[in-house]
Amino acid sequence: CKMLETDGLFAQHFGGFEHRPQQVDMLANVLGAFNDPYHLMVEAGTGTGKSIAYLIPAIYWAVKNGQRVVISTNTINLQDQLLNKDIPALQKILPIEFKAVALKGRSNYVCPRRLQMFRAKENLSPKESRLLAKLLVWMPSTTTGDREELFMPDYGEQALWSQVASDGNICTPRLCTPDSSFYARARRAAESAHVIVV
Repeated sequence: CKMLETDGLFAQHFGGFEHRPQQVDMLANVLGAFNDPYHLMVEAGTGTGKSIAYLIPAIYWAVKNGQRVVISTNTINLQDQLLNKDIPALQKILPIEFKAVALKGRSNYVCPRRLQMFRAKENLSPKESRLLAKLLVWMPSTTTGDREELFMPDYGEQALWSQVASDGNICTPRLCTPDSSFYARARRAAESAHVIVV
């Protein structure tokens, strides 16, 4: 909790840092829930600094105990904030090393085998052809296979995604090897992470 005080670690690293008693109180309660353990439900207003208040104790607990902590988000915006702003900031200033990754549902990842099946289809519609062109340009550069990287503003293209997405009933380990499956790679990365954001 001292790192969030007026002369703490955050004040030293972030000019304009504002001490928020509610944030410190929330951090202390989350820390208590991890250490004792007990269930905790917290309601806090906008601007309290909730994500930092739960991330710090979660990170320390995960590293200390050699366990993973899952942070479940309700919106893509919050997931992006955690992965692109809050967690990188904490990785820079906390005196411990930790790894954080995103793990999304299987259907968010392209299946290279299903893409090849889609590519082999005859008489593609204009929407299918447009999606296929995007996928073929994107595939050599993607390291995640996450559909979020692909620009699909058209609802028709979004609906077609299901034809190339990883599917638990179709993408079995026998057919889609862990080396060729973006979803399997994401799961493997999550196994070695301290914080998994879903």
